Amino acid sequence: MHWIIHDWSDELCRSILANIVDAMEPGYPRLIIHESILPDLHCDLPSACLSIMMMVQVAALERVERLWWDLLAYVGLINVKFYQPPGSGDGIVEAIK
Repeated sequence: MHWIIHDWSDELCRSILANIVDAMEPGYPRLIIHESILPDLHCDLPSACLSIMMMVQVAALERVERLWWDLLAYVGLINVKFYQPPGSGDGIVEAIK
């Protein structure tokens, strides 16, 4: 999934992800999400502006790692891993059921 989850509120993301999780077999398939992963502190200006734009335009947001953990755990995904190049707002989130 690429730049889908950031378009929606947590409530709608839970619904989207729950449908995907229902189709997954435990322990086998991996959900790969390519999205922004914002730092907890000292976010760069372009990433911060994108997050504000998402909030204003569609009541959505860019998420920090803690928000990703919470969102994915809520729908039953575990073993969450983050892969992010230094200095980049984009990253890969990987999780299994």
